[in-house]
Amino acid sequence: MNQILFANENGQKKSMTVDINKIIKFFCIFVIILGLGITTIGAYSFITINSASMEDDKLFPEIDIQKKENHIYITITHANGIESVKYQWNDAQEHTINGSGRTQISEILELPAGTNILNLTVRDVTGQEIKDKREFISESEIGPDVELPEINISPDGKEVRIVATDETEISYLTYQWENQEEIRVDVTDENKKTISINIPVLTGENLLIVKATDASGNTRTDRLNVNGIVEPTIEIYADENTAEFVIKLTDEMGLKILAYDHNGKKIKIELDGQYEVEHRVKLQDGTNTITVYAFNIQDSMSQYTGIYDYNER
Repeated sequence: MNQILFANENGQKKSMTVDINKIIKFFCIFVIILGLGITTIGAYSFITINSASMEDDKLFPEIDIQKKENHIYITITHANGIESVKYQWNDAQEHTINGSGRTQISEILELPAGTNILNLTVRDVTGQEIKDKREFISESEIGPDVELPEINISPDGKEVRIVATDETEISYLTYQWENQEEIRVDVTDENKKTISINIPVLTGENLLIVKATDASGNTRTDRLNVNGIVEPTIEIYADENTAEFVIKLTDEMGLKILAYDHNGKKIKIELDGQYEVEHRVKLQDGTNTITVYAFNIQDSMSQYTGIYDYNER
């Protein structure tokens, strides 16, 4: 054993044994403490980096898709808020879910038969879009109907014709003039694949919204701005008391011109946008044929012909 000799205050020599192992232990403890300090700094940096990464992750949606039997369960979470989610099976019609700024959207989809590709597009409230594509295989040999109904909207004068069709079975359609009540029309037993209706137009330019839903719940929505040009209304009758034709015109937009041909005599009268006009024409002895033309301020025209046999007494 190593010894160190030294003198005390009385000048006596004394030996003190110092265990080198203690020195080594002291050194080891010092190194450990130093190492802990370095490790602590490193751990703090790591957590800070991960925390920053977590903040960055808020810019992107979390998309969770689970398959259960023949259904697909979708949950999308986005801290910024979701504007819309679009999904599409293979090359079929794309469907849109309105997010309205919600931070989470859940949807259950029916899985078509066979092997299918589900395409997702998530758009957040800032306009950023993230696309996702997944492949699923259905255990069923017959998949659900995923095709949307077809809608045809055809304005025709005073009416609008709406036809909704589906290759499998249509269920119902709804139509609504903007800011007015929605009206529903159900399919009849006579024809399960088509609904056809005519509705009156409104005066002026108006937005018509039509939705068609098939028996599987697939819904298509179409919109069309319809310029409702209403024709003037003409009423003609003979007043025997005064021996006159009485012409009455009405128009919601306002009348512009009254013109008529009475037994070959042609008259044109300029109007000033009145909504109602009454005009009288003297009857002639014998057969009276009168053709009346009415124009409104939109240059929409109506025509009416009346015949009256008058005998002077």
